Amino acid sequence: MNDKISFDLSIKNAVAVSFIAGILLGIVVGGAGALTLQKSPQTMESTSTDNPSPSPTTGDTQQDSKDGGNTVSVADLTWEDDPVLGSEDAEVTLVWFSDLNCMYCRRFAQNTFPQIRENYVSQGDVRVVKKDFITMGENSVTLAKASQAAWQLVGEDNPEVFWTWSDTISENQPERKRNSKNVTEDIISTTQEVDGIDAEQLREKMKEISEEEINQDIQEGKQRGISGTPGFLIFRTGSDEAKQMTGAQPYSSFESEINKLLEN
Repeated sequence: MNDKISFDLSIKNAVAVSFIAGILLGIVVGGAGALTLQKSPQTMESTSTDNPSPSPTTGDTQQDSKDGGNTVSVADLTWEDDPVLGSEDAEVTLVWFSDLNCMYCRRFAQNTFPQIRENYVSQGDVRVVKKDFITMGENSVTLAKASQAAWQLVGEDNPEVFWTWSDTISENQPERKRNSKNVTEDIISTTQEVDGIDAEQLREKMKEISEEEINQDIQEGKQRGISGTPGFLIFRTGSDEAKQMTGAQPYSSFESEINKLLEN
């Protein structure tokens, strides 16, 4: 009799243990599924961060490597007062819309522009025109004024000094911290490192630059689909149409487009 009772209890205990084990297993499996679902958006977000979208976003319209690919009119595009690098007789013109406070402009200036300059500009094949395009508020405006002031000071007599100055300002972005409250003093301090341009003269010249002059560049860009920086228009000199390129693209992208125009 006692043996039978013990046997029955053992069966009941086994069933109870199995039932509880089943519940626990369900909780574990259910919990793991929820954790996987939570991780998926984080993985997608990380991918997005590694490959920044070229679409403009509120307060930050810099752009990474994407090709706009649109054909736009440049029939009435002017650059008499803008910085120019290269021969007037160059077969190809590259118009570069830039914000000296933009990290992607810095990337283009450091990684791609030197190769374009060496392989095409110095050979007389490409002329580069630089226009201001504001993307990051008041500091960007101040830097654009400094750029125009620097060109007015040295562009006519020694344009190479301007391009050295522009490269130096761009390289100093991290030190300037991009959102500096003393951006003018940062500009003056950096200018003192560049031979051929007087920092105090630059300070005074900056006061003469109006925002209307900067807005003209911005409007010329917007009319042709430029929405962030860096943005480019590339065309055969004298043509009424240009290809729009967007973002800090690798040298190979520009090489391909320039060669197409030179071959035609």
